[in-house]
Amino acid sequence: MAGPTQSPKTAADAGSRVGTECEPTANGGVSGVGEQGRAHRGQGTMGNAAAQAVLAGETWRSSGNLQGSPPVRSESPPNIGIEEHEATYKQRRAAAEQQLTRQRANADRFMGSAENPFDNRYWFTRVYSHVTENELQSADNRTFYYPSYVMQCVRYFDQIYEDNIKAADAGQNVEDHWARAFEVCADEDGYFGPDILDVLSGDLYRSVTSLVISMQAHIRYDLPRAEAWVFNSYYKGMDDADIKDFEPDFMSMMDVFDRSAATMNTVIDDLHHLPASIMPRSLQDLAMARWFDADMATERAVTWERAAQLKEQDKIGPDPYREGPGNVLIGNVTEDDHLSNVASLGGAAQTPMMERGFGAALAETVGMDGEWSWNPATWFGDQNVRSTTSESSDTELAKLSASRRAQMMRRCATGFTLDGDEDTILKLIDISLYHSKDLVVTIDAANAYDLLSATDGQQYRTMRATFVAHYYRHITNDVAMSYIRRAMEGPTGEWHEEMIVDILKAKQFINAEGAFVQDLPLEQSQGHALVSRIGDEFEGGGYDGGLIELEEQLDWGEEDKIQAIYGAAPDVAGDTRVRELTAKAGLKNRPLSERVAMVRRLLSGATGDSDEASIIRILNASKTRGDLVALIDEVGAIRIAEDVHGSEWTQVRTIFRQSYYPKTSQSEAFYLLNACIVGNTSEWEEEMIADLLVLRSDGHELLKRLGGGDKNDGLSTVEWQVDGLEQDRIERVFGSSGRWW
Repeated sequence: MAGPTQSPKTAADAGSRVGTECEPTANGGVSGVGEQGRAHRGQGTMGNAAAQAVLAGETWRSSGNLQGSPPVRSESPPNIGIEEHEATYKQRRAAAEQQLTRQRANADRFMGSAENPFDNRYWFTRVYSHVTENELQSADNRTFYYPSYVMQCVRYFDQIYEDNIKAADAGQNVEDHWARAFEVCADEDGYFGPDILDVLSGDLYRSVTSLVISMQAHIRYDLPRAEAWVFNSYYKGMDDADIKDFEPDFMSMMDVFDRSAATMNTVIDDLHHLPASIMPRSLQDLAMARWFDADMATERAVTWERAAQLKEQDKIGPDPYREGPGNVLIGNVTEDDHLSNVASLGGAAQTPMMERGFGAALAETVGMDGEWSWNPATWFGDQNVRSTTSESSDTELAKLSASRRAQMMRRCATGFTLDGDEDTILKLIDISLYHSKDLVVTIDAANAYDLLSATDGQQYRTMRATFVAHYYRHITNDVAMSYIRRAMEGPTGEWHEEMIVDILKAKQFINAEGAFVQDLPLEQSQGHALVSRIGDEFEGGGYDGGLIELEEQLDWGEEDKIQAIYGAAPDVAGDTRVRELTAKAGLKNRPLSERVAMVRRLLSGATGDSDEASIIRILNASKTRGDLVALIDEVGAIRIAEDVHGSEWTQVRTIFRQSYYPKTSQSEAFYLLNACIVGNTSEWEEEMIADLLVLRSDGHELLKRLGGGDKNDGLSTVEWQVDGLEQDRIERVFGSSGRWW
């Protein structure tokens, strides 16, 4: 069932095991007061020695294990025995940034070059670069307890993929899962062979299937190995270190994938001329899970279980990599068998498989033992989960890993949920809160939005009360923003409003380090930062923009609650506010991120003359500031060109011609050419094609890339898309292809 459309009782009225006698810890455990409470927290989340150190009053910093100022989520981590040094973080982050540059270069190469045509490996490589970019951003946002560990895992993830790419390109041995993925990418018929979807969507279907099969290869096989190798090689010897110490960081990355998916939607929009970005998130999730076997939240929960089982079953195996000169990893995963261990896992995390057929997607027949599963990755039926939960003792359920309990919750929340499913979810939440003391990591993995969406009535009220009392204040702002974003997208129901308000109220007295501080100044709170992020994403930037968006999303009592804490929104509409800001002095001094947000807000909905004039002021201010190219690359030249018209487009085009087209990277220029060439070409697209080719110094190379190595082929492609003045301009510089077919 969906969440309630009418407001249920308040959380304070809900009948649940929630009371003031329990104070939740930063890790999601529950403690009482004084020494007994500290002992509960320590023994619930870290080894004996580290727990005893906490009981003795030692902190992460006083232990010497936290050095400098790495961007940690909190100075009260799962285990103070883990070392986190600023110097190590900076070294690994710099290496991850180098790899991001390589990922972008690979994506550019796969889009097509003078030597090779378009390669469907582009889709995964492109989205993977956005994932890396967003992981770096999440580290800046203090999302992780152990950011150095995360950065090292980022390096390993990338290196495994890079090794397999190089091996495939050289005709050498490729690991089996990537061999299958690359086979699908190269198959013109796509994932399941010729299909009605392929007929209806053209290349879109092949693009999506290429992306999905590569995601499966990466998530099911590469991620668990990388997590286990990094733990074993760099952390195993630390004080009472256990791989589960890093589980909270792994499970707090949902916003990384949400932001990456949103960016990739615009790429699909551009290169297929299909509005993927307007498809509701819930429908995208359903389609990916049902048609393409890509329920990302469940996949990631299973992935962590596999990583833990590699350690538990002593199957981590030798690490193929070591540190080398130039801050790079040395080694090659394809030169030896590094796959059989994960491919032979047994028990709780079973052997992964790459794919299933389309027919199997229509009729899941999956057992707890995986016997009839198309993928033995412990997808289990509702009835099996309900039976296991009701027949097991609290102690037995608490012994299950957080990722396993999360999978069980998600199974019950999938599809049509009845009271038995909802009660099972609540029992597993109860176990995670009071017995295993890992509520936060479990719900991060299960996804609170999906769980609330699947419940109603008393079960909804009980779940909501638990999250208010024991969950929301401990989640990172990245996770919080992921929930708020989903609640704001599309029609906002009563339960969406309640979730938004509950999160923002919970964050009122939480400081940047994640600590509760009574009477904390509002501007220093995580709640204030969240309101500003809402403004950045929805209303042209800034705290006032966030208040405006909240006022638009909330009504009646919920709006009053937010105003009582964060203040009332300015008495001005969102577009009007942004237009007024652009007319003030000092526009060029506003941060780039805020100017990007302002342009996006002005482009949303119908774009009138006053909006277009404001966009022009922002572009000119950015030109003066010297970051015009960065701003347009971030917003998207396509976004601007398709929404600005008439004389304002003439002015924008002049700015583009003088200060953008000649200066943006060849990668971006080639992307824009491809986006303009797809489908029916409008007048502004013809102008953009001609301007890019004629005004850039690498126009001949761009044509050669378009032609797969033959400049005349590229020129012929362009000639089919332009006519009149634009064709004359191109042919005056590059000549005529002489081809009429």
